[in-house]
Amino acid sequence: MGDDRVSTGVEGLDEALEGGFPKNSTIILMGSDGTGKESLVNKFVYQGLEEGEESMYVTLDGTPDDVKDDAEYYGWSFTEHEDRIVFVDGYSWQAGGSDEQFALDGLSDLNQLNMTFTDALNALGDESKRVAIHSASTLLLYTDPKSAVKFLQVVGAKSSSSGGCLVITLEEGMHDEKTVNTIKHVADGVIKTKLDGDDKKISVQRMDKTDTSREWKDFEVDDSGSINIS
Repeated sequence: MGDDRVSTGVEGLDEALEGGFPKNSTIILMGSDGTGKESLVNKFVYQGLEEGEESMYVTLDGTPDDVKDDAEYYGWSFTEHEDRIVFVDGYSWQAGGSDEQFALDGLSDLNQLNMTFTDALNALGDESKRVAIHSASTLLLYTDPKSAVKFLQVVGAKSSSSGGCLVITLEEGMHDEKTVNTIKHVADGVIKTKLDGDDKKISVQRMDKTDTSREWKDFEVDDSGSINIS
């Protein structure tokens, strides 16, 4: 893999992307519920930790412990690398608060989210890093769509300028077409997942600096934690 690419942690996806995501890029990972988005973003973060990189994970759909447990199920231990990962807890405010260093009081105040995101990013080093936001759809439930899109564009720029590769998940079917198209427009790449019967499918819809086929391929996460694409 070249120095201009960031491994996704999934061999078949890296092959389709000519080595991985473009360095310092913002990627939208979109699909309906249950199509494997969270597994893909968790594997992306874990791959970086295994390679000695630092990571930041913004959790809007569950607590940081929920994310750790989901990853641990497949053998991807974030806890073993806790000195190199920071969480922004954007979920626990609903249940009275969070013990995390970086936590939100709600999702309607984008200024607070922006400042907390920046503080957490600055807590990491200056080297290459991985950033995940799961999920932008939750943010869109609490804020004006135009403001949310601007926020995602700003944090994408901050991530890129700090040497980060940012992956943002988005639920398909929850938002109007204009909002979705605008979010896709401000990203450097778009990957979609879907269910075909009981089978999960994945397609690289667009990726900067990469020749893509948009072909739908099968993928599955096996019990050993490997994500196989065929």
